[in-house]
Amino acid sequence: MRENDENECCCVIFDLDGTLINTEAIVDEAVVSTIKTMKKSVSEREIFDAAEDCRGQRPLEASVELCEKLSLHDVVKPAELLTKCGEKLQWDGIDIPDMPGAVRLLEFLKRKKVPMALATSTSRKELEKKMKSTGRTSDDGNHRGDLLSYFDAICCGDEVAKGKPDPEIFHLAMERLGVKREDAGRCLVFEDTPHGVSAAKAAGCCCVAVPSLRREKFDMYKGADRVYHSLMDIELEDFGLPKFEDWKEVKTVEFVKEDGDASLSSQTRKYERFLKLDAFLELTGPVIRGFGRGSKMLGIPTANLDVVPLKQQIDKLAPGIYFGFAKISSGKHKSTGIHRTVMSIGYNPFFNDKRKSIEPWLLREFEEDFYDETLSVLVCAYVRAECNFTTVENLIERIRKDARVCEEALDLDLVEGLDSWKHWFEDDV
Repeated sequence: MRENDENECCCVIFDLDGTLINTEAIVDEAVVSTIKTMKKSVSEREIFDAAEDCRGQRPLEASVELCEKLSLHDVVKPAELLTKCGEKLQWDGIDIPDMPGAVRLLEFLKRKKVPMALATSTSRKELEKKMKSTGRTSDDGNHRGDLLSYFDAICCGDEVAKGKPDPEIFHLAMERLGVKREDAGRCLVFEDTPHGVSAAKAAGCCCVAVPSLRREKFDMYKGADRVYHSLMDIELEDFGLPKFEDWKEVKTVEFVKEDGDASLSSQTRKYERFLKLDAFLELTGPVIRGFGRGSKMLGIPTANLDVVPLKQQIDKLAPGIYFGFAKISSGKHKSTGIHRTVMSIGYNPFFNDKRKSIEPWLLREFEEDFYDETLSVLVCAYVRAECNFTTVENLIERIRKDARVCEEALDLDLVEGLDSWKHWFEDDV
């Protein structure tokens, strides 16, 4: 345990599924397809909603709750449902992606010698299946090592008598890290489900929630000490831990705190900033019609891309605001060149969208729309989380400030690594 002031966090405890690795979609698909074959009268949406509510529990406990919520007792018993879902969940050969920002956070805490534990509802046997590969490689080709190697202690669901929302697994994690119960408030826990948050708080820990549930269910996280939209937005210094060192300030653009932006550090920021992605990401597809508000309501025309065929790529990105470059690679606008671009990926909380969208704003004027033409976007840097605004004027000002961050960062050559993408800038232009 590190020697810290009494109000500083001395260790960090992580949940696994939905917090560090993106297994939720895989599990949901198995649950929906299994139950649908048993009870055709229940809709996929009902099953999905019920499965969301059961997240964070040990598998058998989740099965019991699913059977109750969906009235399945006449067709299947909880243990049988668990077995049938498990038959569809063959982890061998499945590439389970890390959650955006997970490896960055783990590597930084490890480098700063912050003790870490894993507290997962997954059994030891299932954990070994999920982590079967001996090494992990990032998109940029750098060896990451085994995800479990970051932890000083690993606690599994079959090592405790009661699962989350009971606090027992967090008591076990603290014990293995050498933390006394009376110091629980100095343990920082990262969780993605309401059950996990309840367990952490019952253990007396400080808890950060990074919700895996839909935005309309965010009220279920009121018990958390802080709610972030992704691991990219964590401000470790707010908890007495070392501050991330990889953000770059754009000192020509002064920072102004916006209403409703809950992701900001409690420490005052003087300048706007951005975070260069470890690996740039290319998104390519035909331009589709969006919500019809970019040009008409905001005066900021966006060239929307379809989320469905790009799902694998955008799952690597946290919802938020990014910048980079774009080019039109087919159609009559093909020869217009490379354009600086600010892009929103997510749910636009100001408009309370229910489905995810990809909305690049090319920072140049076009005389006409270019629907159905192929757009290629090179995503280079993360600017901020999505946030709500009190007025549409505040939203417009924030978007235009994002554009200034993009322009200044690129004008001042603050984004490294573009040389390795020379082929992208030279092709089809």
